[in-house]
Formats: sequence, C-alpha cells, structure tokens
Amino acid sequence: MIYLFNSEEKITADIKEVYRYSGVKSVSIDKSTEAFVLEIKEELEKAASFKLCYTKNEFNEKELSFGIGEVKSTALLKNLKGCQSVYIFAATAGVEVDRIINRYSTLSPARAVIAQAVGAALVEGWCDLFCESIAKEEKLNGMFLRPRFSPGYGDFDINYQKNIINTLDATKYTGVTLTDSLMMVPTKSVTAVMGVSEINNGCALSGCEMCDKENCQFRRNL
Repeated sequence: MIYLFNSEEKITADIKEVYRYSGVKSVSIDKSTEAFVLEIKEELEKAASFKLCYTKNEFNEKELSFGIGEVKSTALLKNLKGCQSVYIFAATAGVEVDRIINRYSTLSPARAVIAQAVGAALVEGWCDLFCESIAKEEKLNGMFLRPRFSPGYGDFDINYQKNIINTLDATKYTGVTLTDSLMMVPTKSVTAVMGVSEINNGCALSGCEMCDKENCQFRRNL
C-alpha cells in the first residue's frame, strides 16, 4: 500500500546547508551577502509545495530484496544489514521551486546558485522531517531506522530511480517524473530507501554518513 506523508510543520532551508550547497565560505559572509541569501531563501520557502509518498516492505537480506526488483549493491547491503523491513519513499519540494531556479538561471547566475542551494536544503529538510516522524513511530515498537540511502550513493546504481518511482507510482502521488537520463523533475526531489532494525546503531538519518564518495564537494564534515 502507498501512503502519503503530510505535515503542518513549516519547512525552512537550513542556512548552513544553503551555504554548504552553494559553496559560500563562512569567512566570506558579510551582511550584504547574508541579506541576499535570505531574500532568495524566503522566496523559495513560500513557493515550495512539499509532497511525499512511501511504502514499507519486508526485507530479504540474502537476496537484497525489498520490493523494487533485484538489487545489486554492496554499499546498500552494508547499510541494510540486520534489517527486517525497508521504507521506500519519493519526496519533492515542488515545481514552483524549479520555475524560480530556471528564471534566475536566465536573469542572474549568482541568484541561480543560491536558489539551487536553497532548493536542495528544502527538500532535504522535508526528508528529514519524514524520517524523524517515522523514527518516532518505529521506536514505539522497539525498532530503529538506518540512514536513508538514495540511488547514486556508493554502488547503488542511479538506474534504481526508475524502480522506486514505478513501485510507488510516484508520478501520480507527487508529480515526480524521470527524464531519459534518469534525472528527476522537479529537480529538487529525492528517492531513497531506509531500513528498519531491532538494533540501535545510533546512525544519523541522512545519507553522507553512508556514502563512500569522500571527494564530493557537498559532503559534510563527518
């Protein structure tokens, strides 16, 4: 069964994440830069229309199977080791965020960079809220979540985007579609899987902790 996640909590873009995604160094942030970023941040926060659909399937560790077809990924198997079930979800910040980014891409490259960063921070914040909500529910049953893991992390091939979108019927429920090159539209969208285990390994719920791309320019300092 496919479920929709809704929340009345206001989603804002974490300003530190905005600076990280945009490549702006803290030493270069003056009042003028801060005002510039906050203006764009506020515009995208007002424009965002968050949607998320998900399902929960049993996990067969031996076959690395959880309802999206045959999966081959050493990194994902490591992430899900010891799990009994897996959440699969697709989330988006909506098409209006893309329209603003596209408009700025034509009018102002500097604004486009910040808008891209704000959009990324917004959809990640939306995913965080969902994961935190699910973590609370699972904890009531003595279960714990693993970090969410998206196609493109490690050797979890980007082609699995299609499997997740199809399994969730995500186009119907969120409006997210895929291009021929497997890019999501709206671009500020995320697909991911998230394991459920009896073991509390104290992991964070986001993805950098499990990704092996140490040279990624957006990687958090872990």
